[in-house]
Amino acid sequence: RNCGDSKFSFTVCNTGPDGLQYHPSSMNKHSGRQLKNLALTVWDIPPHRILDSTFWVLLFRMQVYPSKKNNAEFLYTQLLPALNSKPLLSNVNEGPCEFLQPPDVIRSSNYHDLARLALTTTPVEGARPSKYASLLVMNAALELAYDSIADAKKSSMDPEDTRILKLTGRNVASYASTIEPSSVVDGSLKATLSATWDKLDRLLQTLNFTSSKEMDQHSHGLSEKDSEDDYSKGYLKTMTTEPGAAAQPFFWTVSS
Repeated sequence: RNCGDSKFSFTVCNTGPDGLQYHPSSMNKHSGRQLKNLALTVWDIPPHRILDSTFWVLLFRMQVYPSKKNNAEFLYTQLLPALNSKPLLSNVNEGPCEFLQPPDVIRSSNYHDLARLALTTTPVEGARPSKYASLLVMNAALELAYDSIADAKKSSMDPEDTRILKLTGRNVASYASTIEPSSVVDGSLKATLSATWDKLDRLLQTLNFTSSKEMDQHSHGLSEKDSEDDYSKGYLKTMTTEPGAAAQPFFWTVSS
């Protein structure tokens, strides 16, 4: 990023595990968990360093030609410090530095958190923190989820799809409750949280309306005589149903 006054910055987003040991650490004062500066920024880079093709060749060589030499140690101990000729950890006090909890090893392997971190990180003084910007992204996702089912007919959604959306909404609410008000300096957190609760409430009401009741051989409520037809036993002659209907046969389990 061009910071003006002939100075540049370079940010490395890393959700681990490889190389995360080189990122500055902190501690959550409430939980005692270790936090990491997942988006590590190197500040005060002169133009002739960041515009030098040698830096970019060495950087992309790590991806194109992976080897024991082209590893995280080379990036963090040689390549990055050479940008501004300063120890890597000295950059913590040079500009904004946000500490977040790293995802676990399994979760970090799908790159979802890494992509969201890169999308929401803005290494500029006074910029909204990544955690808050992530909530804004989630709010946009809630709006898209609602729009996709807003016109759905009553009892037309599969119960499993409904369960997934409800769980997602619960996770968003949990995430929103962890944002510290002091971290949002522009004072917009209150309005954003209010919008989040409104979106979640509207989504939940729509899900309750569109969700079909899950039924099986134990919960269908029919008498034994009424459940002797081919449809109840899982034999379908046609998949044609009424418009907007969700019809599923009862599948019986036979124990040997």
